[in-house]
Amino acid sequence: MEPINKSELTALLADKTRLSAQDISRVLKTLGEVLSENMHRGVSLPGVGEMKRLRRSQNTEQAQHQANEHLHDITVVLPDSAFEDKVAWNVAAAEFGQWLPKDPEPGAPLDEHKLVVEAPTNSVPTNTPEMDAPPRFKVGGTPDWLESPDIPRCCGTGMTFYAQLDTSFPPDFTFWDCAMIYIFVCNFCGSHATKVQSY
Repeated sequence: MEPINKSELTALLADKTRLSAQDISRVLKTLGEVLSENMHRGVSLPGVGEMKRLRRSQNTEQAQHQANEHLHDITVVLPDSAFEDKVAWNVAAAEFGQWLPKDPEPGAPLDEHKLVVEAPTNSVPTNTPEMDAPPRFKVGGTPDWLESPDIPRCCGTGMTFYAQLDTSFPPDFTFWDCAMIYIFVCNFCGSHATKVQSY
């Protein structure tokens, strides 16, 4: 189908929508402003067609895409099914959804290694089961959560558990309400995060 100019488009839209030519012109002006900001990505209108910004070369009759032009330089190419359905629009939306990045799959847990820490010679029992239990230092495996699981996310997926530090042992390592510090790393960008939980 041959491109139509602004006057023809205004008349066609006015006939189809029963709006005045002045209202159609205002809509097209606003649309032109939006197009000037987004033309590098391309614009498709539901039930109308593809909006193209075209400029004729001075040396050839070949139409060229041109940015930063005014509304009168915008040509609207109407498909054969214009104003009849929105199939093309829905197909474009589905294709756009396929371009969106998918969340990566989280990696498998690291092999677990428990760490044994010698008690300082001046440590004394606390007479509380939690504090007198063996310390739970470890690298890898899965977290020994004291509260609800709280795995941080990065790059669209859960981070990998790296290690946990039991601050209840020795007693002088305990600070505030902190009992366990959990360390996580992102397999995709290498960033790290920590979580703190209490008994």
